Amino acid sequence: MPELFNNKNKDKKFSLQKQQWTKYLSYSLACGLFYNNPESEISKSYQNTMHCTEVKQYDGENMRTSYCKNRWCTTCNRIRTAINIIRFGEQISQFGHPQFITLTRPTVSIEDLPEQIKKMEASWRQIYNYSKNKRKTPYKEGIRLIGIRKMECTLRPDEKYHYHFHLIVEGLNNAYWIRSEWLKRNPESDPKVQDIRTADIRSLMEVFKYQTKSFTDTEEEPDYIRLNKLFEVMRGKRTLALFGGLKVPPDIELEEFDLEVQKKEELQIRLGNHASTWVWHSKVDDWVEKETGELLINEEIPEAVKKKAGKNSKV
Repeated sequence: MPELFNNKNKDKKFSLQKQQWTKYLSYSLACGLFYNNPESEISKSYQNTMHCTEVKQYDGENMRTSYCKNRWCTTCNRIRTAINIIRFGEQISQFGHPQFITLTRPTVSIEDLPEQIKKMEASWRQIYNYSKNKRKTPYKEGIRLIGIRKMECTLRPDEKYHYHFHLIVEGLNNAYWIRSEWLKRNPESDPKVQDIRTADIRSLMEVFKYQTKSFTDTEEEPDYIRLNKLFEVMRGKRTLALFGGLKVPPDIELEEFDLEVQKKEELQIRLGNHASTWVWHSKVDDWVEKETGELLINEEIPEAVKKKAGKNSKV
């Protein structure tokens, strides 16, 4: 396995206890979004996230469930991140010198966010098209752009939103050229935060994660009103793009991937060979066996996880 994928904790990511934690986070956020934004155009999607992985069916060998697949869902993000690392990671691992780039512009209000997105997308198209023009100096000097680009937006203080790009590209010269061209087209941007560093497994996770940061640096809990406004703006927008010849491999369904990573022997040791149905109950933050009332995890949610959900996680 290439060094880029040397993730020692990969075998622990899909344990039942981790599933409990991500379900707790997803449910808390979805409840906050739903109950604080009753008129939202995407309120039904928030409800879907509240019911994500709500029921687990065990058949004596596999544990099956269903997923909402919404971008704010911690449970679905966790799995989709792993899937995308598998789908795209092998191609990126062939890079000789992969670089992780962050490109930004100044933060904006929610009203100005759609225009900010248009400006940044236009800047990137200009840079990429310029690099491909065989009659221009960059191409003649060996600039060849290949990689992957992720679009992300986070909440910032003072009602501002920070839309930015994360890229993994091949070659340090290419990375510095992109940075230079970005600053030419976006003179308002702070050169100090247009970051370039060697890509590693953390870079891959940053590029492929679907999660939007729920807090600003001055808050103790998610701002559900602001998050809803952001999700409404981002609704239907593509957040991941390949360029320079990277191929889009076949997609993997979350349900299919979940079954593949399950450790069947451990499930059988813990649950036996008999079929059972487990339903999430928010009062105990656990899945409860439908007939016996037994708890699936029977462990308290760690304080660190509760803190991620915010001080008022139960809505």
